[in-house]
Amino acid sequence: METDVQNINNKGEQPAATGSRGRRRTTVGIKDVAARAGVSVASVSNALNRPEIVSDELARRVSAAIKELGFVPSATARSLRTGRVESIGGLFFDLANPFYASVARHMSSTAADRGYAVTASSSDQDVFREEMSLDFLYGRGIRGIAVSTARHDVGPLLRLQERGMSLVLVAQGSPHPDLGWIGVDDRRAMSELTEHVIATGRRRIGVINGPGRAIQHENRMRGVRDAVRRAGLSDLAQPIEIMASAPDMAGGRAAARTLVERFPDLDAIMCINDYTATGALAALQETGRRVPEDVALTGFDDVDVARVLAVPLTTVRQPVEMIGRRAAELLIDAVESGTHILPPTPLDHVVVVRGSTTGTTHNLQTPEGRELS
Repeated sequence: METDVQNINNKGEQPAATGSRGRRRTTVGIKDVAARAGVSVASVSNALNRPEIVSDELARRVSAAIKELGFVPSATARSLRTGRVESIGGLFFDLANPFYASVARHMSSTAADRGYAVTASSSDQDVFREEMSLDFLYGRGIRGIAVSTARHDVGPLLRLQERGMSLVLVAQGSPHPDLGWIGVDDRRAMSELTEHVIATGRRRIGVINGPGRAIQHENRMRGVRDAVRRAGLSDLAQPIEIMASAPDMAGGRAAARTLVERFPDLDAIMCINDYTATGALAALQETGRRVPEDVALTGFDDVDVARVLAVPLTTVRQPVEMIGRRAAELLIDAVESGTHILPPTPLDHVVVVRGSTTGTTHNLQTPEGRELS
Protein backbone atom coordinates (compact mmCIF):
# COMPACT_ATOMS: atom_id res chain seq x y z
CA MET A 1 0.00 0.00 0.00
CA GLU A 2 1.40 3.39 -0.95
CA THR A 3 1.47 6.26 1.51
CA ASP A 4 0.85 9.80 0.38
CA VAL A 5 4.00 11.76 1.22
CA GLN A 6 1.92 14.87 1.77
CA ASN A 7 0.16 13.15 4.68
CA ILE A 8 3.30 12.94 6.81
CA ASN A 9 3.24 15.41 9.68
CA ASN A 10 6.09 17.59 10.85
CA LYS A 11 7.21 15.06 13.45
CA GLY A 12 7.84 12.44 10.80
CA GLU A 13 4.91 10.34 12.04
CA GLN A 14 1.95 8.92 10.22
CA PRO A 15 -1.19 10.77 11.31
CA ALA A 16 -4.14 9.02 12.82
CA ALA A 17 -6.22 7.28 10.17
CA THR A 18 -9.78 8.32 9.51
CA GLY A 19 -12.54 5.71 9.68
CA SER A 20 -15.41 5.26 7.23
CA ARG A 21 -17.64 7.59 9.29
CA GLY A 22 -15.05 10.31 9.69
CA ARG A 23 -13.88 9.22 13.15
CA ARG A 24 -10.12 9.43 13.63
CA ARG A 25 -8.43 6.24 14.83
CA THR A 26 -5.70 6.64 17.44
CA THR A 27 -2.14 6.36 16.10
CA VAL A 28 -0.52 3.14 17.22
CA GLY A 29 2.64 3.81 19.21
CA ILE A 30 5.34 1.86 20.96
CA LYS A 31 3.40 2.01 24.25
CA ASP A 32 0.48 0.24 22.57
CA VAL A 33 2.82 -2.48 21.32
CA ALA A 34 4.29 -2.89 24.82
CA ALA A 35 0.84 -3.15 26.38
CA ARG A 36 -0.35 -5.71 23.86
CA ALA A 37 2.82 -7.80 24.27
CA GLY A 38 2.75 -7.49 28.06
CA VAL A 39 6.30 -6.11 28.23
CA SER A 40 7.98 -2.80 28.95
CA VAL A 41 8.52 -0.04 26.39
CA ALA A 42 12.27 -0.60 26.79
CA SER A 43 11.82 -4.26 25.86
CA VAL A 44 9.96 -3.31 22.69
CA SER A 45 12.70 -0.82 21.83
CA ASN A 46 15.35 -3.50 22.28
CA ALA A 47 13.41 -5.98 20.16
CA LEU A 48 13.23 -3.43 17.34
CA ASN A 49 16.66 -1.86 17.59
CA ARG A 50 18.85 -4.55 19.16
CA PRO A 51 17.17 -7.89 18.39
CA GLU A 52 20.34 -9.84 19.12
CA ILE A 53 20.10 -9.11 22.88
CA VAL A 54 16.49 -10.19 23.49
CA SER A 55 15.18 -13.69 24.09
CA ASP A 56 13.32 -15.59 21.38
CA GLU A 57 10.16 -15.56 23.52
CA LEU A 58 10.25 -11.78 23.96
CA ALA A 59 10.94 -11.28 20.26
CA ARG A 60 7.95 -13.47 19.35
CA ARG A 61 5.60 -11.56 21.64
CA VAL A 62 6.70 -8.18 20.31
CA SER A 63 6.50 -9.34 16.70
CA ALA A 64 2.98 -10.70 17.24
CA ALA A 65 1.85 -7.43 18.83
CA ILE A 66 3.34 -5.38 15.99
CA LYS A 67 1.47 -7.44 13.42
CA GLU A 68 -1.83 -7.34 15.32
CA LEU A 69 -1.70 -3.57 15.75
CA GLY A 70 -0.19 -2.69 12.39
CA PHE A 71 2.54 -0.66 14.08
CA VAL A 72 5.13 0.99 11.80
CA PRO A 73 8.10 2.78 13.46
CA SER A 74 8.27 6.49 12.71
CA ALA A 75 11.61 6.14 10.88
CA THR A 76 9.65 4.82 7.93
CA ALA A 77 7.52 7.92 7.85
CA ARG A 78 10.57 10.15 8.06
CA SER A 79 12.09 8.32 5.11
CA LEU A 80 8.93 8.82 3.09
CA ARG A 81 8.79 12.50 4.05
CA THR A 82 12.37 13.25 3.02
CA GLY A 83 12.16 11.09 -0.11
CA ARG A 84 15.73 9.91 0.47
CA VAL A 85 17.10 6.59 1.68
CA GLU A 86 20.72 6.80 2.67
CA SER A 87 21.26 3.25 3.82
CA ILE A 88 20.88 -0.27 2.50
CA GLY A 89 20.81 -3.40 4.60
CA GLY A 90 22.56 -6.74 4.79
CA LEU A 91 21.15 -9.70 6.70
CA PHE A 92 23.51 -12.67 6.77
CA PHE A 93 23.66 -16.06 8.46
CA ASP A 94 26.64 -15.22 10.62
CA LEU A 95 28.99 -12.24 10.37
CA ALA A 96 31.56 -14.23 12.35
CA ASN A 97 31.90 -16.39 9.24
CA PRO A 98 34.73 -14.79 7.23
CA PHE A 99 32.80 -15.27 3.98
CA TYR A 100 29.80 -13.19 5.07
CA ALA A 101 32.03 -10.65 6.79
CA SER A 102 33.84 -10.18 3.49
CA VAL A 103 30.57 -9.83 1.56
CA ALA A 104 29.47 -7.12 4.01
CA ARG A 105 32.83 -5.35 3.74
CA HIS A 106 32.68 -5.16 -0.05
CA MET A 107 29.05 -4.05 0.09
CA SER A 108 30.03 -1.25 2.46
CA SER A 109 32.93 -0.11 0.29
CA THR A 110 30.78 0.05 -2.84
CA ALA A 111 27.88 1.73 -1.03
CA ALA A 112 30.18 4.37 0.44
CA ASP A 113 31.35 5.32 -3.04
CA ARG A 114 27.74 6.19 -3.83
CA GLY A 115 26.97 7.99 -0.58
CA TYR A 116 25.22 5.12 1.19
CA ALA A 117 25.89 3.27 4.41
CA VAL A 118 25.23 -0.43 5.04
CA THR A 119 23.42 -1.67 8.13
CA ALA A 120 24.43 -5.33 8.55
CA SER A 121 23.33 -7.97 11.04
CA SER A 122 23.29 -11.73 11.60
CA SER A 123 20.25 -13.99 11.79
CA ASP A 124 22.21 -16.98 13.16
CA GLN A 125 20.26 -18.92 10.53
CA ASP A 126 17.15 -18.58 12.69
CA VAL A 127 13.97 -17.89 10.74
CA PHE A 128 12.35 -15.91 13.53
CA ARG A 129 15.39 -13.70 14.13
CA GLU A 130 15.55 -13.19 10.39
CA GLU A 131 11.96 -11.94 10.42
CA MET A 132 12.62 -9.61 13.35
CA SER A 133 15.73 -8.19 11.69
CA LEU A 134 13.88 -7.55 8.45
CA ASP A 135 11.11 -5.77 10.39
CA PHE A 136 13.79 -3.69 12.11
CA LEU A 137 15.43 -2.69 8.84
CA TYR A 138 12.08 -1.90 7.26
CA GLY A 139 11.13 0.18 10.30
CA ARG A 140 14.34 2.15 9.92
CA GLY A 141 13.26 3.24 6.47
CA ILE A 142 15.72 0.99 4.66
CA ARG A 143 14.24 -0.09 1.33
CA GLY A 144 16.99 -2.30 -0.10
CA ILE A 145 18.34 -5.41 1.66
CA ALA A 146 20.76 -8.16 0.68
CA VAL A 147 19.58 -11.33 2.41
CA SER A 148 20.99 -14.78 3.06
CA THR A 149 17.72 -16.41 4.02
CA ALA A 150 17.32 -19.44 6.24
CA ARG A 151 13.90 -19.98 4.67
CA HIS A 152 12.99 -22.52 2.05
CA ASP A 153 9.57 -20.91 1.64
CA VAL A 154 10.33 -17.37 0.46
CA GLY A 155 6.70 -16.24 0.61
CA PRO A 156 7.38 -13.78 3.49
CA LEU A 157 10.17 -12.18 1.46
CA LEU A 158 7.89 -11.77 -1.54
CA ARG A 159 5.28 -10.11 0.66
CA LEU A 160 7.94 -7.73 1.95
CA GLN A 161 8.73 -6.82 -1.66
CA GLU A 162 5.05 -6.03 -2.18
CA ARG A 163 5.35 -3.49 0.66
CA GLY A 164 8.05 -1.63 -1.28
CA MET A 165 11.26 -3.42 -0.27
CA SER A 166 13.92 -4.28 -2.84
CA LEU A 167 15.54 -7.61 -1.99
CA VAL A 168 18.35 -9.70 -3.40
CA LEU A 169 19.39 -13.12 -2.12
CA VAL A 170 23.14 -13.31 -1.57
CA ALA A 171 25.25 -16.41 -2.22
CA GLN A 172 22.21 -18.57 -2.78
CA GLY A 173 19.87 -19.20 -5.67
CA SER A 174 16.22 -18.20 -5.68
CA PRO A 175 13.30 -20.62 -5.91
CA HIS A 176 11.01 -17.86 -7.22
CA PRO A 177 11.39 -15.82 -10.44
CA ASP A 178 10.34 -12.58 -8.72
CA LEU A 179 13.05 -12.80 -6.08
CA GLY A 180 16.45 -11.72 -7.37
CA TRP A 181 19.70 -13.38 -6.40
CA ILE A 182 23.43 -13.15 -6.88
CA GLY A 183 25.90 -16.00 -6.53
CA VAL A 184 27.27 -19.20 -8.00
CA ASP A 185 25.40 -22.34 -9.03
CA ASP A 186 25.71 -24.20 -5.70
CA ARG A 187 24.49 -27.52 -7.05
CA ARG A 188 26.84 -27.57 -10.00
CA ALA A 189 29.81 -26.36 -7.94
CA MET A 190 29.34 -29.02 -5.27
CA SER A 191 28.86 -31.67 -7.95
CA GLU A 192 32.19 -30.77 -9.55
CA LEU A 193 33.90 -30.79 -6.16
CA THR A 194 32.45 -34.25 -5.45
CA GLU A 195 33.66 -35.53 -8.82
CA HIS A 196 37.16 -34.50 -7.80
CA VAL A 197 36.83 -36.31 -4.45
CA ILE A 198 35.62 -39.48 -6.19
CA ALA A 199 38.48 -39.22 -8.71
CA THR A 200 40.95 -39.45 -5.82
CA GLY A 201 39.56 -42.91 -5.04
CA ARG A 202 37.22 -41.99 -2.17
CA ARG A 203 34.05 -44.08 -1.86
CA ARG A 204 32.69 -43.54 1.68
CA ILE A 205 31.73 -39.87 1.73
CA GLY A 206 30.27 -38.03 4.68
CA VAL A 207 28.66 -34.62 4.24
CA ILE A 208 28.42 -32.05 7.02
CA ASN A 209 25.47 -29.89 6.03
CA GLY A 210 24.01 -26.84 7.73
CA PRO A 211 20.96 -26.94 9.99
CA GLY A 212 17.50 -26.19 8.66
CA ARG A 213 16.53 -25.97 5.01
CA ALA A 214 18.54 -23.06 3.64
CA ILE A 215 18.43 -22.93 -0.16
CA GLN A 216 22.16 -23.26 -0.77
CA HIS A 217 22.52 -26.11 1.72
CA GLU A 218 19.88 -28.16 -0.07
CA ASN A 219 21.35 -27.38 -3.48
CA ARG A 220 24.85 -28.36 -2.41
CA MET A 221 23.60 -31.68 -1.06
CA ARG A 222 21.84 -32.31 -4.37
CA GLY A 223 25.16 -31.65 -6.10
CA VAL A 224 26.89 -34.35 -4.04
CA ARG A 225 24.18 -36.87 -4.90
CA ASP A 226 24.33 -35.92 -8.58
CA ALA A 227 28.03 -36.71 -8.77
CA VAL A 228 27.70 -39.99 -6.86
CA ARG A 229 24.90 -41.08 -9.16
CA ARG A 230 26.82 -40.18 -12.31
CA ALA A 231 29.83 -42.13 -11.03
CA GLY A 232 27.65 -45.24 -10.82
CA LEU A 233 28.72 -46.00 -7.25
CA SER A 234 26.96 -48.75 -5.31
CA ASP A 235 24.27 -48.17 -2.71
CA LEU A 236 26.91 -48.65 -0.02
CA ALA A 237 28.73 -45.62 -1.41
CA GLN A 238 25.78 -43.23 -1.06
CA PRO A 239 26.79 -40.07 0.84
CA ILE A 240 26.09 -39.97 4.56
CA GLU A 241 24.60 -36.62 5.55
CA ILE A 242 24.76 -35.13 9.03
CA MET A 243 23.40 -31.75 10.08
CA ALA A 244 25.79 -29.57 12.04
CA SER A 245 24.28 -27.78 15.03
CA ALA A 246 25.49 -24.59 13.32
CA PRO A 247 27.48 -23.99 10.10
CA ASP A 248 30.56 -22.85 12.01
CA MET A 249 33.76 -24.23 13.53
CA ALA A 250 32.14 -25.65 16.65
CA GLY A 251 29.37 -27.24 14.61
CA GLY A 252 31.86 -28.73 12.16
CA ARG A 253 34.04 -30.10 14.91
CA ALA A 254 31.16 -31.83 16.69
CA ALA A 255 29.65 -33.17 13.47
CA ALA A 256 32.97 -34.59 12.24
CA ARG A 257 33.50 -36.38 15.55
CA THR A 258 30.04 -37.93 15.25
CA LEU A 259 30.69 -39.04 11.68
CA VAL A 260 33.98 -40.81 12.35
CA GLU A 261 32.64 -42.45 15.51
CA ARG A 262 29.56 -43.84 13.76
CA PHE A 263 31.20 -44.57 10.42
CA PRO A 264 34.89 -45.35 11.04
CA ASP A 265 35.35 -46.43 7.40
CA LEU A 266 34.66 -42.94 6.03
CA ASP A 267 37.42 -41.80 3.70
CA ALA A 268 36.08 -38.32 2.82
CA ILE A 269 34.18 -35.54 4.57
CA MET A 270 32.68 -32.69 2.55
CA CYS A 271 31.63 -29.60 4.49
CA ILE A 272 28.99 -27.02 3.72
CA ASN A 273 31.57 -24.22 4.01
CA ASP A 274 35.20 -23.54 4.93
CA TYR A 275 34.21 -22.32 8.39
CA THR A 276 32.71 -25.73 9.16
CA ALA A 277 35.63 -27.54 7.53
CA THR A 278 38.07 -25.76 9.86
CA GLY A 279 36.33 -27.35 12.84
CA ALA A 280 36.14 -30.71 11.06
CA LEU A 281 39.91 -30.65 10.46
CA ALA A 282 40.50 -30.15 14.18
CA ALA A 283 38.22 -33.09 15.02
CA LEU A 284 39.97 -35.38 12.53
CA GLN A 285 43.36 -34.51 13.96
CA GLU A 286 42.09 -35.03 17.51
CA THR A 287 40.78 -38.51 16.64
CA GLY A 288 44.03 -39.57 14.99
CA ARG A 289 42.84 -39.35 11.37
CA ARG A 290 45.39 -38.08 8.90
CA VAL A 291 44.23 -35.63 6.23
CA PRO A 292 44.25 -36.55 3.40
CA GLU A 293 45.88 -39.99 3.83
CA ASP A 294 43.00 -41.39 5.92
CA VAL A 295 40.21 -38.90 5.24
CA ALA A 296 39.95 -36.31 2.48
CA LEU A 297 38.37 -33.02 3.51
CA THR A 298 36.70 -30.24 1.51
CA GLY A 299 35.04 -26.90 2.18
CA PHE A 300 33.15 -24.27 0.19
CA ASP A 301 33.78 -20.49 -0.23
CA ASP A 302 37.61 -20.28 -0.27
CA VAL A 303 38.03 -17.83 2.59
CA ASP A 304 41.56 -16.70 3.40
CA VAL A 305 42.06 -19.22 6.20
CA ALA A 306 41.57 -22.12 3.73
CA ARG A 307 45.03 -21.40 2.34
CA VAL A 308 46.89 -21.33 5.64
CA LEU A 309 45.48 -24.28 7.58
CA ALA A 310 47.92 -26.98 8.68
CA VAL A 311 46.58 -28.88 5.66
CA PRO A 312 45.50 -26.35 2.99
CA LEU A 313 41.85 -26.89 2.14
CA THR A 314 40.39 -28.06 -1.16
CA THR A 315 37.29 -25.96 -1.70
CA VAL A 316 35.03 -24.04 -4.09
CA ARG A 317 35.97 -20.42 -4.64
CA GLN A 318 33.08 -17.98 -4.69
CA PRO A 319 33.83 -14.49 -6.09
CA VAL A 320 33.17 -12.84 -2.75
CA GLU A 321 34.25 -9.34 -3.78
CA MET A 322 32.01 -9.43 -6.84
CA ILE A 323 29.08 -10.73 -4.77
CA GLY A 324 29.38 -7.88 -2.28
CA ARG A 325 29.92 -5.16 -4.86
CA ARG A 326 27.17 -6.30 -7.21
CA ALA A 327 24.72 -6.71 -4.34
CA ALA A 328 25.28 -3.10 -3.27
CA GLU A 329 25.04 -1.82 -6.85
CA LEU A 330 21.83 -3.73 -7.55
CA LEU A 331 20.16 -2.52 -4.37
CA ILE A 332 21.16 1.12 -4.71
CA ASP A 333 20.04 1.17 -8.35
CA ALA A 334 16.74 -0.43 -7.31
CA VAL A 335 16.15 2.00 -4.45
CA GLU A 336 16.87 5.03 -6.62
CA SER A 337 14.71 3.79 -9.51
CA GLY A 338 11.87 2.45 -7.39
CA THR A 339 12.35 -1.10 -8.69
CA HIS A 340 11.42 -3.93 -6.33
CA ILE A 341 12.04 -7.02 -8.46
CA LEU A 342 15.74 -7.53 -9.15
CA PRO A 343 17.25 -9.79 -11.83
CA PRO A 344 19.18 -13.02 -11.25
CA THR A 345 22.95 -12.50 -11.33
CA PRO A 346 24.78 -15.81 -11.81
CA LEU A 347 28.52 -15.78 -11.19
CA ASP A 348 31.28 -18.26 -11.98
CA HIS A 349 32.87 -20.56 -9.39
CA VAL A 350 36.22 -22.34 -9.34
CA VAL A 351 37.09 -25.68 -7.72
CA VAL A 352 40.46 -25.17 -6.01
CA VAL A 353 42.44 -28.33 -5.23
CA ARG A 354 44.81 -28.21 -2.26
CA GLY A 355 46.44 -30.64 0.11
CA SER A 356 43.34 -31.81 1.96
CA THR A 357 42.35 -34.14 -0.92
CA THR A 358 45.49 -34.79 -2.94
CA GLY A 359 47.10 -37.72 -1.16
CA THR A 360 50.83 -38.03 -0.70
CA THR A 361 51.57 -35.15 -3.09
CA HIS A 362 49.82 -32.54 -0.97
CA ASN A 363 53.04 -31.32 0.66
CA LEU A 364 54.38 -30.33 -2.75
CA GLN A 365 51.50 -27.96 -3.49
CA THR A 366 51.46 -24.29 -2.67
CA PRO A 367 48.72 -22.96 -0.37
CA GLU A 368 47.17 -21.27 -3.40
CA GLY A 369 46.27 -24.71 -4.77
CA ARG A 370 45.43 -25.81 -8.27
CA GLU A 371 42.30 -24.70 -10.09
CA LEU A 372 40.30 -27.39 -11.87
CA SER A 373 39.33 -26.36 -15.38
